[in-house]
Amino acid sequence: MEVYYLLFVLSVFWHGTEGIMWSLAPNTQKCLKEELHANVLVAGEYEVTEATGQRIDYIIRDSKGHILSQKDSISKGKFTFVTETYDTFEVCFISKVPPERRGISQDVTLDIKVGIEAKNYEGIGEAAKLKPMELELKRLEDLSEAIVQDFTLMRKREEEMRDTNGSVIILFQSRPTTGSYSSAYSQWSASWDSPRGRSSTSAGTSRRRSLSNNTLNYTSRG
Repeated sequence: MEVYYLLFVLSVFWHGTEGIMWSLAPNTQKCLKEELHANVLVAGEYEVTEATGQRIDYIIRDSKGHILSQKDSISKGKFTFVTETYDTFEVCFISKVPPERRGISQDVTLDIKVGIEAKNYEGIGEAAKLKPMELELKRLEDLSEAIVQDFTLMRKREEEMRDTNGSVIILFQSRPTTGSYSSAYSQWSASWDSPRGRSSTSAGTSRRRSLSNNTLNYTSRG
């Protein structure tokens, strides 16, 4: 069963990430959030429809507000960055229309690849003078390592959640008053609902996608 599951994971993540497209209303923004490991390569390609007298900017930030990439008045282009630490990163597209103009919606197309999906294996093969079979083995090796890292992180999180659950049980047992029960339950709920999310394995990444009123989720294969 584990072998079949691993083969399924390999086949799914082999095909990379699907692009998405949405309509951005005037003077609004849409953000995509990703939870990523440290030292992960991220490559994106975008394109927006033109509209006279208005523009769209993009900005990429981590959870602390540090800017990793930014550009104003975009039309079509690419961006790349490498994560330095395990963190949540967001890519935001912002529509800006002058007050005197009514403005129209603009279509935004975005394709993001993460981890080994973002690697240029053709360039790697040419630089290292690898044969097609050697390049294929290199790609499979990187993919296998990425999956192992993701499962390791998932196991670590499971242990953390188990430890949190155990500490809450101790609080219940040591303080048998109604007020203490309520306090212990609140701590457990806050910890359980903290932004850890559900982890899903993806070539070199562990992703938690969040969606709010101004955040656009996206679906990738994996």
